Amino acid sequence: MRVRNNQNFNIKLMQQHGVGGLGSITIVAGSVLELEDELWKPFASAAKNDLECGNLTIVKAVALTAEEEAKRNADALAAAEKLIKDAKAPKSK
Repeated sequence: MRVRNNQNFNIKLMQQHGVGGLGSITIVAGSVLELEDELWKPFASAAKNDLECGNLTIVKAVALTAEEEAKRNADALAAAEKLIKDAKAPKSK
């Protein structure tokens, strides 16, 4: 996993509770941090908001397992089916 800090300040991430490992990581301002996928996964949820608002950018994503890929595909399919169902539903006044 490679992640870039797009800000001019350091970003510190704390890992999920109950997971052994590094505890926290600091991504230095303007730099790219590279971690093995297994080291990154405990920090993924902590990085979510920074990724969504553009503070961090994923340069190289974590490889998904077959189960994770299947779940992601099933979730995307369910979301698409819901959109189609909602579009076809009669509008109430």
